[in-house]
Amino acid sequence: MELIKVRLNELETFCNSPFYRAFPIKPISPLRVKSYIENPRANANDIVLYMFVENGEIIAFRTILSDFIDKNKPFGWCSGNWVNPKFRGQKLSVKLLHEVLNDWDNLMFTNYAPASEFCYLSTHKFNLLKKRTGLRFYLYPDFREIFGERLPRLKPLLPLLSVAVGGVSFLKSCVFPTKTTRFIEMDNLDEDCRNFLRNFPATCFNRKEAELDWIIKFPWLTSEKYCDFVYPFSFSEIDYSLKIVKIFDNNSFAGFFIYTIINAKMKLIFHYLENDKLNLMVNAVVALARKNKIVYLSILDPSLANRFREKSRCFAFSKRISFHIYSTLDISNEQNLTVFDGDGDNCFT
Repeated sequence: MELIKVRLNELETFCNSPFYRAFPIKPISPLRVKSYIENPRANANDIVLYMFVENGEIIAFRTILSDFIDKNKPFGWCSGNWVNPKFRGQKLSVKLLHEVLNDWDNLMFTNYAPASEFCYLSTHKFNLLKKRTGLRFYLYPDFREIFGERLPRLKPLLPLLSVAVGGVSFLKSCVFPTKTTRFIEMDNLDEDCRNFLRNFPATCFNRKEAELDWIIKFPWLTSEKYCDFVYPFSFSEIDYSLKIVKIFDNNSFAGFFIYTIINAKMKLIFHYLENDKLNLMVNAVVALARKNKIVYLSILDPSLANRFREKSRCFAFSKRISFHIYSTLDISNEQNLTVFDGDGDNCFT
């Protein structure tokens, strides 16, 4: 078993090599490669890909997304962790994680599966940075997708349940119509958004124009089909969109937010508005959710989730969801600053 590490300045060459092309399962997608290379917070010498290879086959890999709190506090997000099913149970994921911990002074993780969370915390290197328990609001759910594999005996009834819950959402939308907020959807930041962003108060990860332009221009998902390309994580989706939405209050520009919809699942990833304007955003998000007939809307920010629960009554039901942020880095000065639902790799996945 061979350990291979790839630095950012080697990544493009590695992914164009016959060695990479021969892998039956690829450790990184072409879209992630472009994104990693264009990351405005990355350094050329950052090690971004770790692999165990045996007999020309990848048996485990980890990818790391470069970031910083400020230029004096660089760190990597644990983003992408996979072990070949034939080799699971050998603690290969933990071994790779220890390699990452040896190379990176600081790491963070969020957007994790329970097994991954246990793996990270078992190292005793990570502390809870931000607790985020929000809500998932269901509008027109497809219970075949949500429960089909877990409840096979009920599978014939799930379409009827989907229709019934969707009907409840429709009736509630008639009884509780969305309050009107004027908004405009765009594909890129305009000058109004850029000027507003320059004067917006600092947030925990303080993403400004360069970072948002990078996120918008180099997504990890595409609607294009890739033939004969096997990658363990989603990267080609039929339904994918990312939009910037300008909000107006009495015809005056009040700020903006960014959302994604992936297979009818909506996520609010960044919002740049003053607190007294957030209810305007809630109205706009609900209107967009209805327009796009989404399955559900995920809001991780607890205070923002409560605003949606209080101000919007059109959703059939909601349930709690949690994705905390863990860190090896002591950033106590930033702990009280705003964390967005898109921080980490959540804006891409």
